[in-house]
Amino acid sequence: MQLCPRRIPLQEEILDYYKSHVFLMKDRPQVLCHGDYHLGNMIVRDGRIGVIDFDRSGAGDPYDELKPFCWNVMQSEYFETGLINGYFEDKIPGDFFPILKFYTAESMISHLPWAVRFGEREVATAKKVNACQMQWWDGFKLDVPTWYKGTHVF
Repeated sequence: MQLCPRRIPLQEEILDYYKSHVFLMKDRPQVLCHGDYHLGNMIVRDGRIGVIDFDRSGAGDPYDELKPFCWNVMQSEYFETGLINGYFEDKIPGDFFPILKFYTAESMISHLPWAVRFGEREVATAKKVNACQMQWWDGFKLDVPTWYKGTHVF
């Protein structure tokens, strides 16, 4: 296995968080997931919404489906809040945000090595996304990210 030649800011802290919270994955349910469910893979036409890009679909944790939240939040915090609220019918499970935070760490760890293969533009995007995620979770100190607006906000 070849290691990524780049390091992400606060890499050790992120890895420590990930390692100390992997227990959250124990006995997670498995369902059919899209695998890359975000605004970039949604098409609206004639008042209807469609979802494209199923190349990452497969069995997975249903909460993992909401992991690419960063792309939605960068467009609209309210959209992502509504997506989560709608997904859970305004009854957000108590384990959802801790698990989403774990998946955030996982995404931060894997995004840069993925981006390196595609050049400096993708590397810059990965660094920007990671910086936003650290801010939204206040360095993993928050239980709920700053962008989440709560239920019944509309």
